[in-house]
Amino acid sequence: MNIAKEITFNVDKPFVLPIRKTETVHIFALGLLKEQIFAKHKTQIPALLVVLQGSILFRINSEEIRLAALDTYQIPIDTEHDVTGLDEENIFMITKEKA
Repeated sequence: MNIAKEITFNVDKPFVLPIRKTETVHIFALGLLKEQIFAKHKTQIPALLVVLQGSILFRINSEEIRLAALDTYQIPIDTEHDVTGLDEENIFMITKEKA
């Protein structure tokens, strides 16, 4: 699978592309347009974010973290956060691993 070719950017909402889901791992990619927001949410499972294309603004607590292509960020559990696309087209991948 080529993630960039599978992502269909949508002005109405972020695009979520499932990649792999098992009992122990959930991997998916998200596509955001410029200024599009992946709304506030929490994760109950440790998650690793990897930016594949573009750049994003990751907001957590009162902190704003700018992440560019190939940057990674370990998302803490039970902490509300949101993501905003900064470039015209932005793709990032999330990997959640259960113990």
